[in-house]
Amino acid sequence: MEMDHFTNVQSRKILDGIAHSEINSIIVPEFSIVLTSRMTPFGVILRTEIPKNAINAYQNIGSIVFEIHLEGKYPYQPPKILCETIFSYPSISDGRDLLAEILETSWSPKVKISDLIKKIPKFVEKLSKTNILRHLNIGKFHLGHPMHLTSWALKENMAYFICHEIDLKLPIIKHERIIVITHTRILILSVSKDFLGVGHLISWASLDSIYTIIRSRSQENKVVIQWKKVARERQISQQFLIDQASEFVTLVCSNIRKLGDLYNKNLENELESDEINLNEGNSKILEEISKYESMFESINKIETVDSLMVLYQKAIEYYSLKDEAMYQKLIQRMHLFLSKKNIMKMFEKRKKLEEGKNMENLEDEKEKLI
Repeated sequence: MEMDHFTNVQSRKILDGIAHSEINSIIVPEFSIVLTSRMTPFGVILRTEIPKNAINAYQNIGSIVFEIHLEGKYPYQPPKILCETIFSYPSISDGRDLLAEILETSWSPKVKISDLIKKIPKFVEKLSKTNILRHLNIGKFHLGHPMHLTSWALKENMAYFICHEIDLKLPIIKHERIIVITHTRILILSVSKDFLGVGHLISWASLDSIYTIIRSRSQENKVVIQWKKVARERQISQQFLIDQASEFVTLVCSNIRKLGDLYNKNLENELESDEINLNEGNSKILEEISKYESMFESINKIETVDSLMVLYQKAIEYYSLKDEAMYQKLIQRMHLFLSKKNIMKMFEKRKKLEEGKNMENLEDEKEKLI
């Protein structure tokens, strides 16, 4: 749908003002930033292409593209900055707003877009030096804000699915929805009735907060998502009718598995480098224990469980002398973790393998005696 007259005029005012007073004032001698702009029903989007010689990181890729969304009552309403280039995994190029991390201070109408753009290379360089798992919590998603479906088009291991959500109180009612799967998030959008290819964000969650996904045998396009319980809250589930149900489930499971592998690898690397120890503070150990407890469904190697046992042991030994209540709590948490079905299965598998090896050794000993 075309923009109404007011939005069109407003967008042109923003575009003209920036073009004359800001864009033309950007001067960076060492490299050239390519800027293009386009109008949308909600304002103006500035496409900012930064060449690789401007960034001392991720040299294996070409230029990096960011989009600056100037919407609503800009400059009194902060812009949004979205990354459009995948240069790491998991990627921050998933629709999240990176303004706060790039600006590193509160937004003010006095901030020039030109100054904002000049901060982007330093942000990318800083990102390259941080633990990849820290990228998970960078940026924010804005509930209610319009999001363009092109943000996820043609991006590897990301996709959006047009579907209907079943109203659990009145199943006859079905709401049009768009579900977006990124490397780390699941976003649920309501479909814009006025603008094609646009949705409004109504909820989002991390993929590891999914407890299970169930496909209906009687209705192939029906998918039930059950979410992990939060504290004492009741478990929440949602039901969707998705034409591409098989592709949806496959992508979700694949990205959760990759996320789990990333957690496992990160834990192993930290243990090997001895980064986690009581000398650095027991709070870091507790943080790591909590992180991997929440990811127990993705743990698929007994070696990772062994590593967690090392963390439990360190924390339990420390608190046995310092804090009786925490000591008891950690023991309970360890027992609870070990009681999980997938963890128990791994131990059972190890036990069978060890029993098999013992039998082989006994047979070898018998042969020697004979």
